[in-house]
Amino acid sequence: MFNIKIENFEGPLDLLLYFIKRDKIDIYDIPITQITNEYISVIDEAKKLAKSAGKLDKIKYGVADAKSYEGKFDYIAFFDCLHDMGDPVGAAKYAYEHLNNDGSVILIEPTANDKPEENFNIFGQMYYSFSTMGCIPTSKSQEVGLSLGAQAGPAKLTAVLQEAGFQECKIVKKNASNMVLEARK
Repeated sequence: MFNIKIENFEGPLDLLLYFIKRDKIDIYDIPITQITNEYISVIDEAKKLAKSAGKLDKIKYGVADAKSYEGKFDYIAFFDCLHDMGDPVGAAKYAYEHLNNDGSVILIEPTANDKPEENFNIFGQMYYSFSTMGCIPTSKSQEVGLSLGAQAGPAKLTAVLQEAGFQECKIVKKNASNMVLEARK
């Protein structure tokens, strides 16, 4: 197995918070273009690491619309975005169709519990706030407009993946800020 780990980031939120803290950015005035460009530079660094390890032919990093990429893959990853999509079931179905046999979707989402009252902690409060201001309006503005929100929880995310055709769905890692689900074809 080949792993790449940059710094000690557990997911996209850790990286975003790092950029905000490092640059002393007011959370109300986030320069999204600058942060996006820095995020892309981290992806470029991951590509360099894969190349130096002789694995670039086995790894493809890219950013694409959830229903427009081509090819067949062993793994497709959604980094902190499925809950923002207007049609997460459609996006998951599209991924299912573009996986090789025995392929997996890796879903990284904000850590959440299925019961709202179990999310009344510092991360849950922050995620509910972000969700109200960003995730829900983003989803509502797209086709279908399902609006999972940042606190979707494992049961809701698993239901979306199963509706898309995945049979085996499980949480493979969870910490205070992110949870990683694997859905196998």
